[in-house]
Amino acid sequence: FVADRSGSQNEIDPTSEKPKKEEQQLALFLFLDSVYGFSYQTERASLQDQLLSPLSVRSGVVAFQAGSAQTIRPLSPTWESKEQFDVWKAMESNIGGGTPANLGLAKVRVEVEQELEKERQSREHDETVKKRLRLALVFMDGGVDKDKLDDFFAQQEALKNLGVEVSIWGMTESACLVEGYPNGHCVPSARD
Repeated sequence: FVADRSGSQNEIDPTSEKPKKEEQQLALFLFLDSVYGFSYQTERASLQDQLLSPLSVRSGVVAFQAGSAQTIRPLSPTWESKEQFDVWKAMESNIGGGTPANLGLAKVRVEVEQELEKERQSREHDETVKKRLRLALVFMDGGVDKDKLDDFFAQQEALKNLGVEVSIWGMTESACLVEGYPNGHCVPSARD
């Protein structure tokens, strides 16, 4: 996940009448809980011989703001209480600056390249290592900084060339302009 910690996250969303960062936190948590819940169900089904192979999920969270991007949750197969708390707190703190979503995608690209290299090396020793479906979901409450838009699209294309599906999610009404981006969607409220 690529999350927005730009200064506008502190603004009040007119639809929910809450800070925008709360809408993004809620959407992020609902999505992660759903994915890990489904993964758990497939694991149980495979243990009961109802499914050949469980869906193994790994997720990470990268956040961008004020000319930087950082990993706030490294790629992990678990979603435990401590991890949930750490991500929630990280999404509330250090909010500020513009919307350099291109840097968030660049950070994800580097991490995916490292993971692909590890997978390649693993396949050399074990042919049963499966290829993974990779998704990069970008949450933001507005558009990318105008002077960073071309780089954002270039990073999106670079990820696509690595086999990563990138989906852009504009969280709140003010972010509906992302519908004009490749794979852009708008969700006026996380409750929707």
